[in-house]
Amino acid sequence: MCSYCQAYKWALEHSRADRRRWARETEDSSRVFAVGGSGSKIHTRDCHVVTRMLHDADAETERLTPADARHGGATVTWPHLLFHDEAVTAKRNRCGACSPDIPEPVRSGPVKGADGRFASGNDR
Repeated sequence: MCSYCQAYKWALEHSRADRRRWARETEDSSRVFAVGGSGSKIHTRDCHVVTRMLHDADAETERLTPADARHGGATVTWPHLLFHDEAVTAKRNRCGACSPDIPEPVRSGPVKGADGRFASGNDR
């Protein structure tokens, strides 16, 4: 096989393995939250954003070419389904559309006062 075909085969195998992982996770009904790639928000399992992520992943798999795999190392990933505790510890923002029932993440850093200015250590 040429290097393009090898890269394409590898990319398809990894993409299909991730799709099978997603299918296994969907079998567990106690996994009620979903999260996409890094920096994405927490969603409920039935959120329309998750549905769009799945549709996009399927379309991306169909569009994957040997050149994409060879030059970009492209693989397709599906979202991960999480249990409630995993969703809380993920410390991600909540989706504005489905607003999952988890607390907002606590952010460390400077605290602003009521007037919008940063509060000093004594003012907290």
